[in-house]
Amino acid sequence: MKKMKNAMLVLACGLFATVVTTTSCKKSSSGGGGGTAPTITTLTPNHGLVGATIVIAGTNLTGGTVKFGSVTASASSVTATSITCTVPAGAATGNVTVVTSAGTSNALAFTLDVVALPTSNDVAAADLIAHWTFDNTKAEAISGVVPTTGGTVTNNAAGGQIGGYASFTNGYLVYPTITALNVADKLAAGFTFTSWAKFPTTNNLNSLWQINAATQDIWGLVAFSFRHGASDSLDLDGTLTHVNGTGTHSTYGDLFAEGTYADFKTAPTAWAFIAMVYDTTGGTKKVKYYANGVLKRTENIATTTIGASEQFELMTTSSGVGAGLTQRQQVTFGTFNYTGTPSVFANGGGAPAGWQTSDFSGSVDDTRLFKRALTATEIANLYAYGSAGR
Repeated sequence: MKKMKNAMLVLACGLFATVVTTTSCKKSSSGGGGGTAPTITTLTPNHGLVGATIVIAGTNLTGGTVKFGSVTASASSVTATSITCTVPAGAATGNVTVVTSAGTSNALAFTLDVVALPTSNDVAAADLIAHWTFDNTKAEAISGVVPTTGGTVTNNAAGGQIGGYASFTNGYLVYPTITALNVADKLAAGFTFTSWAKFPTTNNLNSLWQINAATQDIWGLVAFSFRHGASDSLDLDGTLTHVNGTGTHSTYGDLFAEGTYADFKTAPTAWAFIAMVYDTTGGTKKVKYYANGVLKRTENIATTTIGASEQFELMTTSSGVGAGLTQRQQVTFGTFNYTGTPSVFANGGGAPAGWQTSDFSGSVDDTRLFKRALTATEIANLYAYGSAGR
C-alpha cells in the first residue's frame, strides 16, 4: 500500500512538471511583441509647410507613430494601411519614418516648404524704371548701362544693406543716356527716388544723385543732395529743374528740408534709407522726404519756381531747349551737373564754391527710381524689407 502511494506521488509530480514545462514553452514563443515591421510607400504630398496635412500609405501601420527626423508628428487617423498627420513644428527637410511595436519602417524623403518673405523687389515692381543694385557691379540693372568713373569708386560683393554696395572715395559715377529715362514726360505725373547710403560728415552741400543735362545749372533736372553736420543731423535737399525754350526754372532751395525741419539723425557709419517723392495728386505739386521709412517733411512747389502753366519734364536728347544748351541727358552719383570738368561749380570757376563739394566720399547701395509717387506704406515696406537685407 505504501509503495502504491509513493508511485502515485511520483506520477503526479511528473505530470505537474510536464504541465509547467509545456506552459513555459508557450510563453517563450510570443516574447518581444511579435508582428511585422511597418513599410511605407508614399507621402502625399511629399512636401509642405509646418501644420500641413500629410497622408502616409503603407502596410502594418496599426499603432504607428510618425517621425519627421526625430520630431514626432500628431496623427488624426491611423489604420493598417494609412496614417494622416500634420507636419510638426521643428520638422525639417529630411526623412519620414513610422515606428510601431514591431519596428521602424523604411524612410521616405520629405521637403519642408518655407514661406517666401517679400523683398524690396516686390514693391511697385511694375513702376520701377531704373535700379542700381551695386552688387559687385556699377551697371544700372534694367538697362545694363555702365558708367564712367571719376576718383575712386569700388564695388563690393557683400557688406551692403542689401547684398553688395559701392564705396566712394572722392569719387563719382557718370552714366550715359539711359533710354527709359530719355522721355520728356516720363516723370511728369510723379516719381520716387530711394537709396540706401552712408553719408559722410560734411557741412558742405554734397550731391548724392542726379538726372541732369548740360544746362550750366548745378542742381540737375532731378537731384538729391545733402548736408550732414557733426551732430549727425542729415539735411534732405531735393531739387527739380524744368527746362524749356524760355530757360531754366529750378526749385533750388525752395524744396530743401534742413536743420530742425529734417529732424533726422544718422551716424556716418550707419546705413540710412532716404526717399524723395514728387507727388502731383490733389492738384498741388509737392515733394515729400522720408528717412528710414518715416515721412519727415512735405514741401509744396511754389508757382514762382516752376510756373503753374508748366508741366515738369526732363530735357532729353530731342528736347527743344533754346539756343546755347547742349541736348543730352545723364545720370550721376556723387557729383553736381556733370560737364566733363568734372562738375559745374556754383562760382563758375574751376573749383567748387566754399559751401559746395564736387565729389562724394561715402557708401551707396540699392538705389531705385519709380515712375510714380509711392505711398507711405510702400516706402515703409521698402525700408522694412531693406532693413532685413531683402
